[in-house]
Amino acid sequence: MRPGGRWTDQGFTSTDDDGGAAVPNEDTAGVGGAPAQQPGAAAPGRKAGLFSGMRDWRLRSKLAAVLIIPTLTAAVLGALRVVDDAREAAEFQRTADQVAFAVKVTTVVHELQNERSLAVARISSGNSLLQTGLDAQIAKVDREVLDLRGAADTLNYDDQATKDRYRRGIQRLDALRPLRAAFNTANGLPDITVMTAYSGILDSLIELGREVTTAVTDRDVLRLGTSTQAISEAKEFTTRSDAELQIAAFRGSFPGDLLDQTRASASSADASVQAFLANADDDQRQLYNDTYSGPEVDDRRRIQTAAFAFAQQGDAPSIDTTALGKDSTVSADKLHAVESNLLAQLKTRADDLATAAVNSAWVGGAVVLAALAAAIALMLVVARLMLRPLRVLRKSALDVAYTRLPETVQAILDDPDPVGASKKAVQPVPVTSRDEIGEVARSFDIVHEQAVKMAAEQALLRENVNGIFVNLSRRSQRLVERQLGVIDRLEADEQDPDHLASLFELRPPRDAAAAQR
Repeated sequence: MRPGGRWTDQGFTSTDDDGGAAVPNEDTAGVGGAPAQQPGAAAPGRKAGLFSGMRDWRLRSKLAAVLIIPTLTAAVLGALRVVDDAREAAEFQRTADQVAFAVKVTTVVHELQNERSLAVARISSGNSLLQTGLDAQIAKVDREVLDLRGAADTLNYDDQATKDRYRRGIQRLDALRPLRAAFNTANGLPDITVMTAYSGILDSLIELGREVTTAVTDRDVLRLGTSTQAISEAKEFTTRSDAELQIAAFRGSFPGDLLDQTRASASSADASVQAFLANADDDQRQLYNDTYSGPEVDDRRRIQTAAFAFAQQGDAPSIDTTALGKDSTVSADKLHAVESNLLAQLKTRADDLATAAVNSAWVGGAVVLAALAAAIALMLVVARLMLRPLRVLRKSALDVAYTRLPETVQAILDDPDPVGASKKAVQPVPVTSRDEIGEVARSFDIVHEQAVKMAAEQALLRENVNGIFVNLSRRSQRLVERQLGVIDRLEADEQDPDHLASLFELRPPRDAAAAQR
């Protein structure tokens, strides 16, 4: 009979015809006859190390660990970029607010310069009729100052030092009330003292214009702010020299060092204009040349030059105070127009930069979020593309190892045509990708096919062994039958009882002969 066999967890085992104990197949046994290692069992001889615990992580956790660092890095860098854009937008917005505040400051400065000219003319001339115009100008200045103080309360400051500088500049306006009261008394202040006091207040206000460009990083804004500040200073020195010329005109001479002060003011005005022209672009220079021109500007320059020439010769300045007042007012208005236009350009530029920075922050934030979303989505897709075939491969491998392969081997062993049965017994692992996972699946199919092929070859081998045993059995049967025939003839011819008894001993038992038959 053909020896049987079965597939167990220890591998393929065979049993003899007498139903003996199963013996594990050496091909499926472990090293030294030990059972093969089961899935999930701990690998022997593993060394402990820093990353030894990561070896047992699931693939999803490993993928997450690999991708989490670049993802977080991109998120942090993107967040820093958005924060930087937001901070830049806040800086440009503060610059725009400071420019809007500077517009109010220049308005106060312009009106206060007119008040200085009227006050000096009123004191120097002693004409009480000029008091009406001065009072109207004082009321106008007070309205502008009140508006400026309200704007200062709502202004956002970069730091405490900037806030203190603005506060000190605004506080200088508190000196206007006692100054006005002092020169309106019977024994009022002299004209030069009043002019100096007004000039000190104006210097503090003009100095606030420098705060606009203190924390600016944009080159165009910085350049435009510097040009605007130069025009503001040129306008102050121009109106100051005109006020000093008025004092000399009403007094008929330059008392004390007034001539030197007037010349210094005129030189400072020219220097500020030159600084503006050197720093301004072509459009700004064209704006200045087109605006600050005309007969009044030329006549004012002529009056100033003539006054300096007469004073140099020791003569009276011979200044027409009415013409000087008119020319000075028109010239100051034209410089104020240039100053206002530059401030408008500066505010527009700052607003544009703030808007661009805000848009950049929003766009940067959206790009970062989109990139993170795309990275996470791509990570999930890649993980899914890797994990799904791995799950299918693992499930198929376990199913083949514990169910399909034993059943297939048993079916091949029971089939009369094991080779034909083995050819259609292997079903490929349902993983069709061409990556490494697909290659592992194909490799497993080859292993499966080889296992089935070996089972078929083992079945053929056992079939051949069974045939050999059958042939040997049949030859033994024929030899026994010939032996029995020879013994029968010997028994028939033998007369000696002792020899006959020996022949009877040579005859096999009846049950053995029957079994052979």
